[in-house]
Amino acid sequence: MYDYYIANQNYNASYDGYFPGESPPTDEEFSNMLGTVRVVDEIEISENPSYFSSIDHSTSPYFPKVGNQVGPSCAAWAATYYQNGFYQAKDNNWTQALYGNPDQLMSPAWTYNKVLSGPLNYSSFDSNWNVINNIGCSKESFIPSDVPDYVNWGSENAWRCAPEFRCSNYYYWLDISDITNLKNAIIAGYVPYITVHADMYYLGLGQGDDTITSNELVYGSNHANTIVGFDDNKVADGEIGAFKIVNSWGETWGWSWGGCGYYWITYDAFIDLANAGHPGVKWFDDLVDYKPNLIGTW
Repeated sequence: MYDYYIANQNYNASYDGYFPGESPPTDEEFSNMLGTVRVVDEIEISENPSYFSSIDHSTSPYFPKVGNQVGPSCAAWAATYYQNGFYQAKDNNWTQALYGNPDQLMSPAWTYNKVLSGPLNYSSFDSNWNVINNIGCSKESFIPSDVPDYVNWGSENAWRCAPEFRCSNYYYWLDISDITNLKNAIIAGYVPYITVHADMYYLGLGQGDDTITSNELVYGSNHANTIVGFDDNKVADGEIGAFKIVNSWGETWGWSWGGCGYYWITYDAFIDLANAGHPGVKWFDDLVDYKPNLIGTW
């Protein structure tokens, strides 16, 4: 089941000053995806999956420091800052990404500012991916994302920087109830983009509880996050096994349960989301060792 964009629907209601802001692709974006998106049926990896009972990419020096989105820009943070940021840091051996070095982070403002039409607008994974794929992505040091400057498309230095950090193949995994294959994607080094409904944070998290279980779900979606790992031995409310997920509401979000920007969703909850028609997860490939042959200026 694909989640379709509904005109005039509010995808960015405020939650105690935090914003979601993820929307499905528009009809135009959906049309542009045809012939481009690779719908995944199975994920094969060279590693033996049985060797991995847990993995956590967020502990890697290449994984970006938890950030705090400005406005309803969660899709750009999940796809550009976390996903592309992780891939580019690995590709370029940027070991200071985990500590927030802006020269080693990808800027979500770079993509977000190019795909919205006003400061209260939301965006989709598809629109942000399209910018990274076709133009590239600038560093946070050239176009900071901590101030609401929605008309800033980037300086000349930002545009010269961006072509080096492009992405390629767009993968769409529909069946999130297939826990094994989703884990295989993470073992292979991907950090998939997922959409959730932000209401479930208030139903399932807080006061030492860091895990969303199947009886704490809120169906539908309005907020983008990034899956960073899994743990087969994580237990919550009798449910065993969970995926670790990073939010983009800052490190202080989640302090009440020690999350510091992270939380968990159990495997059982993922299966329930799939049964309720969740639109799946998405990720893309880095263009490894890519260097543009020609950059034109005018």
